[in-house]
Amino acid sequence: MTKKNRLLICSLFMCMALAVLPGMKSSAEETTGGTSEAAAENQDENSQRLEEVTGMDENANIYEIEDTEGVVDESQENGIATFARAVPGPQVVNFKTKTVSKNTEYTDTATGDTGYTNGSYGADAAYLGMSGGKVKFMLSGVVGLVDAGEVQIVDLSEAKSVSHYMVSNGKLVHYISQNLNEETTSAITNGPAPSYLQSGTTYYSYDGHYFYTDYATMLSDYQNGVRTNSVNPGNPYYNYYQYLPLRSRSIYNADSLNSVISSKTGSGSVLRNIGTYLVQYQDTYGVNALLTLSIAANESGWGTSSISQNKNNLFGLNAVDSSPGQSANYYSSVEQCISEFMGNYMSAKYLNPKQWQYFGGFLGNKASGINVKYASDPYWGEKAASIAWTLDGLGGNADNGRYTIGIKEGSSTVNVRSEATTSSAVLYKTGSHLTHAVLILSTETENGFYRIQSDGVLNAERSSLASAWEYDFDSMYAYISADYVSVANTGTVEEPKPAELTGITIAQAPAKTVYTEGETPDMTGMQVTAQFSDGTETDVTADVTYPTEALTAGTTVITVSYTKDGVTVSADQAVTVNAAEVPVEEPDTPGEDADAAEEPADEPAAEEPADEPTAEEPADDTTAEKPSSDIPSSEQPSTDEPAADEPAADSTVTEKPSVDTPAEKPSADVPADEPTAEEPADDTTAEEPSSDIPSSEQPSGNHSVSDTLPADTPSADTSAGDASSTDTSTDSASDGNTSMSGETAAVTAEKTILDAATGIRISGSLSGDAAISIQAYTKEGERYARLVKPVSGKTILGVYDLTLTGTMDGNVQISFPVDSKYEGRKVTVLHYTDTDTYETYKATVENGKVTVTTKGFSPYVIALETGGSQNPAPKTGDSADLSLWAALIAVSGVLLATSAVTRRRQR
Repeated sequence: MTKKNRLLICSLFMCMALAVLPGMKSSAEETTGGTSEAAAENQDENSQRLEEVTGMDENANIYEIEDTEGVVDESQENGIATFARAVPGPQVVNFKTKTVSKNTEYTDTATGDTGYTNGSYGADAAYLGMSGGKVKFMLSGVVGLVDAGEVQIVDLSEAKSVSHYMVSNGKLVHYISQNLNEETTSAITNGPAPSYLQSGTTYYSYDGHYFYTDYATMLSDYQNGVRTNSVNPGNPYYNYYQYLPLRSRSIYNADSLNSVISSKTGSGSVLRNIGTYLVQYQDTYGVNALLTLSIAANESGWGTSSISQNKNNLFGLNAVDSSPGQSANYYSSVEQCISEFMGNYMSAKYLNPKQWQYFGGFLGNKASGINVKYASDPYWGEKAASIAWTLDGLGGNADNGRYTIGIKEGSSTVNVRSEATTSSAVLYKTGSHLTHAVLILSTETENGFYRIQSDGVLNAERSSLASAWEYDFDSMYAYISADYVSVANTGTVEEPKPAELTGITIAQAPAKTVYTEGETPDMTGMQVTAQFSDGTETDVTADVTYPTEALTAGTTVITVSYTKDGVTVSADQAVTVNAAEVPVEEPDTPGEDADAAEEPADEPAAEEPADEPTAEEPADDTTAEKPSSDIPSSEQPSTDEPAADEPAADSTVTEKPSVDTPAEKPSADVPADEPTAEEPADDTTAEEPSSDIPSSEQPSGNHSVSDTLPADTPSADTSAGDASSTDTSTDSASDGNTSMSGETAAVTAEKTILDAATGIRISGSLSGDAAISIQAYTKEGERYARLVKPVSGKTILGVYDLTLTGTMDGNVQISFPVDSKYEGRKVTVLHYTDTDTYETYKATVENGKVTVTTKGFSPYVIALETGGSQNPAPKTGDSADLSLWAALIAVSGVLLATSAVTRRRQR
């Protein structure tokens, strides 16, 4: 080849190299320090991590590392080196382009969520190419996209170190590069090495599951979305403590934990003697004690950091500004800090599927687990797991491998259900993040489902997530389809399957088993035991249910039921219900008087029509089911239809006709069968306030259920009739219970019951044996939180559960005492008719109490309306002062007329 040809070929190669060089420039090139000055949002739970760089050795010792310049110098000394760069080769993404105080944000390609990392704790990531102008990478399990100006792309050959794995003394050690210009500075022990990894060989992996002996081969598999060429295809490795859900219990007791802590720490460590608190709050909040200790050791430098020493802050919690030593949360004791971390941070947030922090309830990495949002250190979860390995080793490896761990791989979102069936309630979802770990309680599937420990706190019925922090390991389990889960570790012990409810037995009959019709069941003295599949029995008397309606003659059994974990069983209690003795009145003159008694009922006087209400009396105040209070119940006229809550057979006069006194004509202001056009007939419901209640004590009738009164219903003030200002009249059938038989009315009378403990007063037509039982709920209870949820944000004046024994006739008034400082204020009263349904009343505090009229006894919530005057607002609607409006309209008319005259003159 001639010299001219050789020069020509060299020139062509140089042109090709120069053509591709611009596309291969470092993203950090020509910038001071290779960084963008725009700092990523500080999201780390422990901001002290952003003040000084730390490293870890194989024995889990923690030490400080100097934060040095991390941008790789790519300047070359000759043209041959420059030409070599043009040849494609393995490349590395350098995240160490900033100081430790600056995080770098990225987008997770699997979930679309924004993640963050810190290059001072993990400098290198696998370079997977460019996508949409962003750098695609893999780091600590996550595949992400990062702005090109935030990182540096360098050739593998130019990096002095990259992260890798080796087997050392039978353990798998992960050597971390924290600066590509230096040798690796951290060595994280991952526990016993899997058998397919050999001592003396360097392995590469950026997910910690599949390992490669060649860096370029690894990049190729990553870019193609496979792991085919790894040394362990189809057999991924999972670090036991890194993927053990925190919803597990350590076998170590308080003394054992104190012993291993003492073996690892000096006498000045604040971790000394915290074993009691770790075990106590493990049992309270359901958070593993050993893993909590491991996190504390990592965050506090084994209990020697300044904020742990000076502020009892073992986790650096809430150290949110540039001076964490001064701003971090102060705790009065180490115990308080541990309780806050295990309850408020872990149970309520990071282990709660309803919260944004939740990416799985295990330590994890940047793809899944607590590490995703808790820490900017991409190897935070791996370091805490390394400490757990160290502590467990000191304790004889008592915890290692005890639990069965299942892994949901891929980006599928899988339902976690209450039972082993697709028709059961969905408690929560795993999310689309990669590698979701679950704690499998039994490897034996049930209908194709694994029974697992629930990450979230469940309610008592196991039907949904609860807002409480407290956790019960025995009752808070769930189910996940086995089709989506692979077993990563088979535990040495399995949690026993919960005993199933098989039946109940009435061990002791109630004191009363003989009744008269109209009485309600009284189960006092009854004792009920429940039987379970494991042969155990439990007294469940306090939790059984039974009908509370009035008994009818001929009833032979009362069914008692008990429900646990969605299973309901029943038992029958034998009873005798006798018919009530009703005296039959004989007519003085058979035939003639009886005929006379029937005639007037069908012919009301012409001047007092029975079917048309007057304009002054709203039709809904007294419907066809509410005869006039002036007419004795035995003489009331027949009506066309019963009330919504009455049986048809009881609504007519023919049920118990009077033969002594002919029926009177209905009053003109008590319509018999036709409401006005403005008032629909069904407006008078069980929830409608009685017209016998003074207007100052009537609820507004604004219910949240379907029988809400229309907005244009006149005020009760305009239809009070014979209402008493101090009492509710129940002598007549005007209370809406026209179906009350004569014998029932005979055993009830006006009565007021005062509960001395709460000051709550019940007034109405009650039986002589009527009594009220009241339970006041406090803020600490879960039921309190559920009951007040519809009025959250308002001042709660009281939450009560009312139970009435005995019988009642019609509506009753319930008066709740309220502090006099709220006099004249508006309140909302919720009445729960069942677990999820409630009625809403609006009332005003008057004379130190709030009064509502109702037919139900069950939970009530009294809440103060926000804003407004201390005094009651003026009434609106029909009761407004119309004279003021008339005057205003007249003045407006004069002004308009004057304006018109003025314009004409100007023309």
